[in-house]
Amino acid sequence: MKIYAGTIPIHGDSEEEELVLRSVSAAGKTETMTFSQVAVGEVWVAGGQSNMEFHMRYEKHLTEALKVCVNPRVRFFDVPEVSYDGQDEEFDYSRMGIWRKADPENLEYFSAVGYYFERELERVLDVPVGIIGCNWGGTRSCAWMSVESVERAGKPWMQMYEDRIAEMDMDEYWETQHGNPMNHRGDPFADPFEETVLPRTLSTEELTDFFQKMPAGTEEYRECMLPCEIPGSLYEHMLKTVAPYGIRGFLWYQVESDDEPGKQCIFMFHFRCGRTDGHSSEGQKGRGGTPCASGKRACIRRNAVVRRARGRAYPAGRQPHRDYISERGRRAEGQGRCDRGAARLSGANVRRREVCL
Repeated sequence: MKIYAGTIPIHGDSEEEELVLRSVSAAGKTETMTFSQVAVGEVWVAGGQSNMEFHMRYEKHLTEALKVCVNPRVRFFDVPEVSYDGQDEEFDYSRMGIWRKADPENLEYFSAVGYYFERELERVLDVPVGIIGCNWGGTRSCAWMSVESVERAGKPWMQMYEDRIAEMDMDEYWETQHGNPMNHRGDPFADPFEETVLPRTLSTEELTDFFQKMPAGTEEYRECMLPCEIPGSLYEHMLKTVAPYGIRGFLWYQVESDDEPGKQCIFMFHFRCGRTDGHSSEGQKGRGGTPCASGKRACIRRNAVVRRARGRAYPAGRQPHRDYISERGRRAEGQGRCDRGAARLSGANVRRREVCL
């Protein structure tokens, strides 16, 4: 079978194109597949925890941003939050896994830091820029790494996981996970309480049972383990799904969930191994040329352009990752938009620090 590819402009001077693939079989039969609204430019992955996941919907400057957001060259793709086989079939993920253009209808779905970053990048480079959001709030770095890297870099985390499952019936565990509404991650704006708690008041009998019928003896604490906490789970089901893409660089935020007393020292080793896993998945093992901007530090030693940009953009001692704001922070700040509204500053700052040309 032979495959031919070609491009056809859609709107005159527009940079959007149609990609036409034609296959010709040995029997001479021709099949055609057409992809519309195709743009070619910079693609970055924005990953990690909730500070990178934080949506424009909750950003303080949303109203202001909506007025000037229309730009078909700025796009965002939200990787479905999946941590085990079959999860994407058990729940409705139709609102995720879509390339969205920056416009009033879709802007709320964008990662706030990612949006401000790519908006600045598109302005500076004058090319289409796409962000792939590959993140999950509250997750540990070991979930984003291959199991082999976790075993090599983070023995305390692996031991903790093995201790948790030592006395668990794993067949029963997975039986309870499949279809569990707590694993419904297809709606990025869902309220976990509203999604899982019925709107009703306990009856008098139920209240009496709850407060007075105390169990006799002692019972062991029943610990809950979510699939997204399993080492390698998000690497296998999320990160590897975008690895074949031609990635220009990574933006990664990973701090809070790995900040345990006595274990912080292995975080950076985790980060280095995670970066290696990313390169290996996208076929770049050993090249080390993809810039990786982290909420904790930037892996820039092997990229001279990024290193120079960082030196120009920031005075010594400034740490822009402290400007980030998370989904939890948004709720904690009270009514309305997040008061700190730091995503705009962070996105622009990361661009100036890491990729200013």
